[in-house]
Amino acid sequence: MIKYIKNSRFIAIVYAMFLSGFIQPTFAEDEVSKRASGDWYKVSQISDNTYMIEEPQSSQYNISYLIIGSEKALMLDTGSGENKNKSKQTISTVIKSLTDKPITLLMTHFHFDHNANIEEFDNIAFANIKDIRDKAIDDKTYYFSSKELAFGSYPEKTTVHEWIDLDTNIDLGSRIIKISRVRGHTDDSIIVIDESRELVFTGDTLYNGPLIVFGKENYDPYINTINIMKENFNDSFSFYGAHGDSNLGGGMNYSLLNKVESLLRCAKINTCEHTEKISETLSGHLLNGDFFLNDGVSLIILDTH
Repeated sequence: MIKYIKNSRFIAIVYAMFLSGFIQPTFAEDEVSKRASGDWYKVSQISDNTYMIEEPQSSQYNISYLIIGSEKALMLDTGSGENKNKSKQTISTVIKSLTDKPITLLMTHFHFDHNANIEEFDNIAFANIKDIRDKAIDDKTYYFSSKELAFGSYPEKTTVHEWIDLDTNIDLGSRIIKISRVRGHTDDSIIVIDESRELVFTGDTLYNGPLIVFGKENYDPYINTINIMKENFNDSFSFYGAHGDSNLGGGMNYSLLNKVESLLRCAKINTCEHTEKISETLSGHLLNGDFFLNDGVSLIILDTH
């Protein structure tokens, strides 16, 4: 995610006005969440035994999620790692204050701002995607490529303790979830689905902020992903993304899917309400591309050549 666009005050104002019309945050500050929060992490309960862990001070406003069953818990993403230099609070201490169940870390994708605290976890699971699994040495040691990280070189590698099959029931103990592969933002992205609670955790496929496409060749895969999500879910589902802001958190409504599809389609043929060239610095890297705004949602298409 790119947090801001230079010289785009008009876009920021219009964007905020439209967002307020169709996104309704759904979370509660219970006593457990308040105790778990601190100077870096803000914790909110979004459903029974389900927590949103925001990083309001991170450059990308990262959000991770903790899904707890009666036997074990699943942690989605680990954040940007910026807390290491700015706070004594760690994401593992936050999680341990929320549950005593065994914790498995699962990343929605491998970008630098989603796995920076990976060393704090003892049990790491990857989605059982052939392209990814084939790269693991002895089905266990995985070296991250520079493309997978997007920026930087951390982490260099990790140990994969578990491979989770796609689109099959995963029992956390009295709680069933599934993971599905989604393309558009990255080829290794996944979403996590809790059908009984009607929750979908979307990673960087859908979130409150400018969406990112790495190269125009990903327009069609992204549109296909959004259409599949439209078919598989309905307006009774709540969606939670891996980025947000102080007003909206990570929560989104089903109606956003239609807006995102329209945005991707108009960006593809350059007919959106507003378009401008951008040049941004993210983690010390200069990024060039195009910014699109349509019906209150926005998109950045990065030049990867």
